[in-house]
Amino acid sequence: MCPESQIAQLAQHLNDRQYRPITDALAMPIPIYIGNATVIARTPRDVWAFLQALQAMIQTSGFRRVKPKVVSVEIPRRDRFRTWVDWSGEGATRKRVLFRTVCYNSGTFSAHKTEMVRFEEMDWPLLTRMMRAA
Repeated sequence: MCPESQIAQLAQHLNDRQYRPITDALAMPIPIYIGNATVIARTPRDVWAFLQALQAMIQTSGFRRVKPKVVSVEIPRRDRFRTWVDWSGEGATRKRVLFRTVCYNSGTFSAHKTEMVRFEEMDWPLLTRMMRAA
């Protein structure tokens, strides 16, 4: 599956609170960088806790769901590539980019795992709450 399709499916799983398919797409342990802090998710349960906190923060910010937009996909080198994604919160009357991620992947476009995630340009109040929850 191409990165764009995988990201769209992962967003749908996040919105539906179906975390297992998300953890299946990740290589464990997976470092998650948020600002200057790092969270290491060693098990699927760690990822689930992180995703639940992320989803709670999104909803607390007044959004019902997130929608990804793949901004760029790097040409693979030695079976490694990055994917840049803007994540917008969608509410009843508004929509805005909440955060951007860079996903570091290994494998091919059609069969890959994400080995690391870096959150960039995140909404600072959301970032503060995320770090307290992690």
